[in-house]
Amino acid sequence: MRQVILSGGIFHDFSATSQLLAHYAAHLEMTSVIVDHPADAIALIDAGGVDLLTVNALHWPMAGEKYDPYREAWRYDMTDDHAGVLEQFVVRGGGLLGLHTASICFSDWPLWGTLLGGRWVWGQSFHPDPGQLSLTPTSAGVDFGLESFVTTDERYTSLELSPEAQVLMVATDAERLEEPLVWRKTTGEGRAAYSGLGHDVSALSGAGVQHLMIKLMAWLVRLG
Repeated sequence: MRQVILSGGIFHDFSATSQLLAHYAAHLEMTSVIVDHPADAIALIDAGGVDLLTVNALHWPMAGEKYDPYREAWRYDMTDDHAGVLEQFVVRGGGLLGLHTASICFSDWPLWGTLLGGRWVWGQSFHPDPGQLSLTPTSAGVDFGLESFVTTDERYTSLELSPEAQVLMVATDAERLEEPLVWRKTTGEGRAAYSGLGHDVSALSGAGVQHLMIKLMAWLVRLG
């Protein structure tokens, strides 16, 4: 089994969290290749032999003055060729795992949210500062084998979910606001899952998060 991790971007320690994800994948005897640009990830997928694409990154057109200092280094605009490779990878049976900022990635490609099962909507979606979150499985999450746990992260809020997405866990913060944060979805022969967790290593550490990540990875590559 082989995983490609698309990493890289601003405001997050993607290098460290991607290494942690590779460590979790090793529990499934899955090897991982980490790259920092979508073109590199897509080239590996196009060459074949990839079972799971994990997007732990922030690559998008970066509109707005806030991102002026970062745009030259980190801007990415989806091309038709890249979109076609990613779509066919999933539709033909590939696994797709998105973490945290993956819901913001590829915002100029409408199909991305359909494949992932949800997306960030500018002007609607937001997140409070990092704080303690209680993750609780839905009935579907219980059937999937997930258990409640606590972590510290940003609670992504008001994402747009696909009607076909099956919510597996909800997050509750100190204000007792509940938000769907983990889901899964199928498209064609492929499987996708998303976890809103992942702002930093602390957010992805701990037995509960590790169990969640390994369960999602195993399901995506049909090992569980």
